[in-house]
Amino acid sequence: MSELKNPRVELFKQAEVLTSDSELLFTVPRPDPEFLRENQGGCSDRKKYYYQTFMHRDRESNEENNVCRIAKIDMESGGVVQWSGDYHTLNHSNDIAYNPNKNILVVCHNNPNKYRVTIIDADTLEPIEVRELDMKIYSIDYNAKQDKYVVGLSGSQDLMFLDSDLKPIEGSRITATDKTQRYTTQGICSDEELIYCVLWDGKGYRMGCLQGAATVYSWEGKYVGIIEYDIGVREPENISVINNELYICAGNKGAGYFRINPKLK
Repeated sequence: MSELKNPRVELFKQAEVLTSDSELLFTVPRPDPEFLRENQGGCSDRKKYYYQTFMHRDRESNEENNVCRIAKIDMESGGVVQWSGDYHTLNHSNDIAYNPNKNILVVCHNNPNKYRVTIIDADTLEPIEVRELDMKIYSIDYNAKQDKYVVGLSGSQDLMFLDSDLKPIEGSRITATDKTQRYTTQGICSDEELIYCVLWDGKGYRMGCLQGAATVYSWEGKYVGIIEYDIGVREPENISVINNELYICAGNKGAGYFRINPKLK
């Protein structure tokens, strides 16, 4: 299926705003319901496995002393095949990128260390090194075909490209559309043609007009459009592509995995 033409590219040739069908596939329970209560950053290997963070939020330290645990999930069975130990240094762990060329996970810390990422061995789930970037970021993804990372820049919905060594590519900043200004930024993902930024409509939720949305950009740095989705009142945390299909992970008394099928309105 991954060799087929990207259906989302064809749809965006016909409309700027797409709707979608959403299907809850399964929910991974919290590993410790009384302590690791939140799911945050996550990503897939684009083929079979999903890496998902569960977190205890320490508000007194402004999340400096958060505790995180990463699950490796088989998307066919919905089962956890591996757990990491407890990390005490990943902070909010807002997003994760998988780099198949190096077989690593790159965890975006976000609050309170927005310049920081931790590199983790994807097989052992053990940390390898900590890096400080040249910009504050809230999200990250890596695309093997492009051989570069894309990151979300903190304080905005703008994006930027980094090379394979996590160095910024000069002049690569993408100015975000103003059509989703009311939304809160969450995770990002990509395929060979497009970049997807999943957003949380907290303002719409409070106003009684909730509308799930993901903004879409090209690797050439152009705004492409918006995918609307309905997963109820669950807050989306991250988004990924597996075998050319979109998946969103959202809070659901655990980590709920939704398959999103965009279509014309």
